[in-house]
Amino acid sequence: MITPGVAETDESHRDVMIEQLMGNVHERLGQPYEFPDGFKQSTKPDSGNEKKYSRTPKFSDLETWLVMVTNCFALSRLGGPDAKIDRLRVDFLQMWLEGEALNWYNRHIVGSNRSIPYWMFCDVIKGLYD
Repeated sequence: MITPGVAETDESHRDVMIEQLMGNVHERLGQPYEFPDGFKQSTKPDSGNEKKYSRTPKFSDLETWLVMVTNCFALSRLGGPDAKIDRLRVDFLQMWLEGEALNWYNRHIVGSNRSIPYWMFCDVIKGLYD
């Protein structure tokens, strides 16, 4: 038997955590990054030596990882609301994942049996949280 109010509390907590994650995404990627004239870009949107996300029960691990990813994507000119840019973010995200998180991505985001044909970046992040 579920205690009254527990499900609502869990849902409320999830909503707050998702709101935090989406706040980061919108802050860093909501608009294209404005570079000064003459700026030579050297950042690439791969994880390189950065920490990859593998799935962990600690929210702070996901949040810290997302800050690194969104910062790198912003500096790689992958910001803004354009659907083509969003698709690139979803595709590049695979390089930032490992372990269970990568398995989930491969099954649900790019797998042939996926239920959603085209995922949005924010929805992938919500899926990683869930």
